[in-house]
Amino acid sequence: MSNFFGTDGIRGEVGKAPITADFLLKVGWAVGSVLRESGSASVIIGKDTRVSGYLFESALEAGFLSAGVNVGMLGPMPSPAIAYLTQAFGATAGVVISASHNPYHDNGVKFFSSKGVKLSDDIQIAIEKKISMPMVSVDSTSIGKAKRYGQALGRYIEFCKSTFDKSCDLSNLKIVIDCANGATYHIAEDVFTELGASVTIINNSPDGYNINHECGATDTLHLQREVIENSADLGIAFDGDGDRLIMVDHKGEKVDGDELVFIIANAWKKSGELKSNTVVGTKMTNLGIRNALSDNGVSFIEADVGDRHVMDQLIKNKAILGGEGSGHIICLNKSTSGDAIIAALQILEIIAKSGQSLFDLKSSMTKYPQVLINIKTQKKIDLSDSKLIEVIRSVESKLTDTGRVLVRESGTESLVRVMVECAEHDLADESAKQISETIHYNGDAFLLIADALDQDSLQQLMNIGKMAGLEFLVEYHAEKHAEYIFALNPEIVGINCRNLKTMATDITYFEKMISSLPSNSVKVAESGIQTSDDLEYVSDLGYDAALIGTSLMKTGNPEKALETLLGELL
Repeated sequence: MSNFFGTDGIRGEVGKAPITADFLLKVGWAVGSVLRESGSASVIIGKDTRVSGYLFESALEAGFLSAGVNVGMLGPMPSPAIAYLTQAFGATAGVVISASHNPYHDNGVKFFSSKGVKLSDDIQIAIEKKISMPMVSVDSTSIGKAKRYGQALGRYIEFCKSTFDKSCDLSNLKIVIDCANGATYHIAEDVFTELGASVTIINNSPDGYNINHECGATDTLHLQREVIENSADLGIAFDGDGDRLIMVDHKGEKVDGDELVFIIANAWKKSGELKSNTVVGTKMTNLGIRNALSDNGVSFIEADVGDRHVMDQLIKNKAILGGEGSGHIICLNKSTSGDAIIAALQILEIIAKSGQSLFDLKSSMTKYPQVLINIKTQKKIDLSDSKLIEVIRSVESKLTDTGRVLVRESGTESLVRVMVECAEHDLADESAKQISETIHYNGDAFLLIADALDQDSLQQLMNIGKMAGLEFLVEYHAEKHAEYIFALNPEIVGINCRNLKTMATDITYFEKMISSLPSNSVKVAESGIQTSDDLEYVSDLGYDAALIGTSLMKTGNPEKALETLLGELL
């Protein structure tokens, strides 16, 4: 749809296009110009705690002012706070400078409409078109004005508290809260202590660089330790901009977004609060949660990954509850956007009313083992590649109806995510690695070592390779493998002259084994080859190719050594 907008605004590494001061100046002007087409406009700007926020705050402010838009500056503030405050202050739009759960060296910008929801695709398209145009400032009589709102923090804290049933007593709860050194650092403690809970705060000292670093919703190990050491009832972890929630039970076990959505859905179903009797999740939502919702008579709707897609399905299906395993949880009867503090309050209210612990509440369903592998990419990956498709199909055939595979590009980072889910963790892990390696290496061929595989395993891997359009080199050392190697009839066969027990090489072994090789196969001599004379020797024996590794690497300059070797031969 767009050149710049991903699943959650515009995001990237600071200093690299498009996350530069000049570009965000242009973005501010472009957004402001689109907003001004309907008359006078105003925006509010908030940010998380990363050091680059100061830079981009100024750039966006200047862009908006040059478009004739008034600006209200809020300082550090969670993303969901901006969604609420945009409405509370009557602004035309809200702006958040944040890269959410990413490390400090990333940043980005996202926008909320006057109704506190993400901008529509149509408006984003209009902004993209405007960005491509020359930037032209309004005249000096129409330049926007800027001011700083001092009362925003208190208004948001009171709003969060208003979503909680005040008849509930939290005085018996001991909670550890991890603020991820992010935008909730000056808010979370007040919200929960003012509702009666005993609170220990960790990672609430941002320095511009420590946001999300080994803390928060993306890394709960610190929180898990603190819950155990403090004998707390539970732990709450936010991400850098306060829109993701992960919790920890009293046993120090992580409770993710899928489980939290299930807990809320189950409680609201029993109390009659679950409008439309429907929950919206994503393609990543765990099969165990889906099955548990179904068993409880709750319909599940699958959206594309990303909270804006969850929101679209909630509105379309007149539902009020949705979320992702990553911790984005939307309670539309409480807020117009995903809000980690508000979602946490709903869980605490359920705990207070039920008398059950977080551990007990999550134990009413069982998650399927899920393996997620993130593959960093430098360029766009073709996920429709025939080799990859065949590997995925092969994996899916092994999982049958008890599991599933999802391969997708991240909308916020240069990653391809491979998710495999099934009843057996080992199978899920093996399958995810198989697919991720196919993507990572994008190879044309692979090596199968007969000494490490039995005949059935070798045959199975060869079949998978054929389906994936890959070639393979079957290597063997022992004479006992020759008979079934012949039967498998591989296109490429190699003899390794290295004794796999002593690691010594004996180049004369090639002569001994040449007669055991299938006549119609490409024959490869492996190991022990160091000189052009060695190459001529194996060529005279009838070998078609040589695999040379160790002798080149030992030289310290493999490129030069190979050049010399081939030069002597030619």
